[in-house]
Amino acid sequence: MPTLHVREGFTALPNDGLIASSLGPSEATGLRPKDALQTNHRPKWRILVVEEDSPNCENVIALINQQPDLVCCGKGERLAFARASVALHKPDLLLLEPWGPEGARFDLVSSLRAEFPALRLLICSQGDETLHAEKALDSGANGYIMRHEPADELLKSIRTVLSGKVYLSYSLSLKVIQRLLQQQGGESKQIGNGNRIS
Repeated sequence: MPTLHVREGFTALPNDGLIASSLGPSEATGLRPKDALQTNHRPKWRILVVEEDSPNCENVIALINQQPDLVCCGKGERLAFARASVALHKPDLLLLEPWGPEGARFDLVSSLRAEFPALRLLICSQGDETLHAEKALDSGANGYIMRHEPADELLKSIRTVLSGKVYLSYSLSLKVIQRLLQQQGGESKQIGNGNRIS
């Protein structure tokens, strides 16, 4: 039975010997799961969850651990420990719910991006995406998803960011495209599911 290593503010979760993809920053551990040494299977992507809402955090962790290609390598309940958690667990992706003063939230994202340039950062927040998503991306996040989105959309956002792409909701993507077209003086155009951008 794997041992849980507990520190103030965050917990190391057992991962059944699974170590993150060699494409992620976790390659520094030099470890690979036993089954990966014997087969051509890719090790699971390691996800670190830092969220203040403990019940929701547990639900997210359970969802991640049910996936064949993902594993939660740790959790944190305080932003103050986010940096230490990343250094300890070496995740491929940090799923972060920033809270507190707005400036402090984006300063944290910026500092994490500067310190861990290979880390994928996905923001999962109650904050209105039309107000905060672009600021999050400007600060260095790779994606932004609202907490009320269904489980399959959360998983889609995680896998999108892990693939090296930027994740935004469909509706917000349309708004961003609309603004870009307006800046370019573009004419009315048809985009997506019949949504008209002008």
